Amino acid sequence: MAATIKKPSGGFNLPVSGLLVWTVIIAVMVGLFFMKGRYSTPSKEIQQPEFLAKFASNEVANATIVSTNKRCPLPRSTAIF
Repeated sequence: MAATIKKPSGGFNLPVSGLLVWTVIIAVMVGLFFMKGRYSTPSKEIQQPEFLAKFASNEVANATIVSTNKRCPLPRSTAIF
């Protein structure tokens, strides 16, 4: 009788196509992470009269008002035009 030799179970056996797919997925994620800053609109600080004029002309898409100092009567605000 011939003895059969079994390979040890376990180990990491990933086909080349699977390895290629994971490499592409990771490369795309890294690329998107580094390109994120290029597509965002840079923020610009504006004074209250300019903000109110843009608000009145319906140019403000989204605004966030953040109070940084409780003694300050006008809190700091950000807006997306």
